[in-house]
Amino acid sequence: SFSGKNLSLWDVRNCHITDKPHYVVTFTIPGLSLESFDNYSNANIISLMKTAMAARTYILHHPDPVTGDVFLDWPRVTSDRYMFMSSAEYTMSRRLYDSSIPKWPLDARFSLGNVGNSSVSYVIELYVHNENTAPLWKCVTQSVSIDTATRKPSPLPDWFKDKYKGKGCMDKGFIIRGFDRPSLTYKHHISLHRSLINLRSLYVGISGPKVSSQHQSYVGISGPKVSSQHQSTLGKTIVFFFFTSSFTAVGVEGDIRFCFWLFWPPRP
Repeated sequence: SFSGKNLSLWDVRNCHITDKPHYVVTFTIPGLSLESFDNYSNANIISLMKTAMAARTYILHHPDPVTGDVFLDWPRVTSDRYMFMSSAEYTMSRRLYDSSIPKWPLDARFSLGNVGNSSVSYVIELYVHNENTAPLWKCVTQSVSIDTATRKPSPLPDWFKDKYKGKGCMDKGFIIRGFDRPSLTYKHHISLHRSLINLRSLYVGISGPKVSSQHQSYVGISGPKVSSQHQSTLGKTIVFFFFTSSFTAVGVEGDIRFCFWLFWPPRP
């Protein structure tokens, strides 16, 4: 694929895999680029999501330069099935919006979260290079094993569960619970085109301009979440419902259960 060929040229360094206390790989990536930032030095939400996704994809599909093994045996476990992203949660630190802190290169930490009967969750954290501090942002996701013929959930292989179950950093799977949508909302319609069909984790970013336009005084986004129930289809219309309370939330009709945003308020 286009992304696979280009990611193979990514300058990933300092890769180290361990299974103690849980399966985790640490590595260094090029980080964000100049195009990732707006005129106020705030990182674009789509760039943050795609950077985390690219780092995760690289590690799950490229062999370790020393051992030749691929993290979590991912090509093997996915060779006869699809993996459908069902939930994602992003957490952005306030330091991410500090223009004095460099955003490239970045150190990354990718951990196995939890292995269920048909689902796998994982956590990726992005850090300032060579600083042993809290992550600039992190992403927790859960994917579900899908049968290629029936397009329904199917159990993970026994060998995979025997090897990895109970070896993650989470004691249970990652599920985002829904909430009741208030009556006072406004709508924004999106018609899905082909490039978005299998990128459900980015749907939360589609609504970014609309949400951000309502919160010009805020520093930046702190915590978007998204939970999807079915594979989306070409031409389907997704309706985003925006409302404001102690946070800004986006309720969505259609294949996406919901997503919501938290904002960092201005500094005193």
